[in-house]
Amino acid sequence: MVEVMPEHPSQSEALTMRLLAGAPLRWRIMSCVYNRKCEAVLERVLSQRNAAMVSESWRGSAVEERFRLSVSDLIAKHLRWSKPLFVPQDECFVLFRSWQRGIADCMERESFVMELESRLGLDIPDHLRLSLMTYGELLGVLTALDRKAANGNDQAGEENGPGPILTR
Repeated sequence: MVEVMPEHPSQSEALTMRLLAGAPLRWRIMSCVYNRKCEAVLERVLSQRNAAMVSESWRGSAVEERFRLSVSDLIAKHLRWSKPLFVPQDECFVLFRSWQRGIADCMERESFVMELESRLGLDIPDHLRLSLMTYGELLGVLTALDRKAANGNDQAGEENGPGPILTR
């Protein structure tokens, strides 16, 4: 059987479910094998990245570098990634390890969100669908929540109405 998952992902490849879509059937039979193999594919992408390339990918973003680095470090430590080198196009579904099977449970992700709220001093609304966002969108939302909290306005999405990342 030919494996269609990338052997050598490019340095600029985003962490997306597309990277895992071609997982061979034999991987999918056992959760622990699937999780280990998929993690290896994703870690290969991270290993190809460097700080300069990641910084360049955030150029022009409204997200402050210190804020981005802080959240990236928290994701890497709490969700067990080897490097905190995340780009705006990375999918939160992948970063939050929502792709894992069997042993992964929602409590790990819930405790991560609680830690994120605690560390940033924000209240992340339950109606945000974090796993459907890209990392760039997530940091944009967190930045907006931080600004609104600083201005005394805790109604996320009030100005333009709910965006695509809000449930209806």
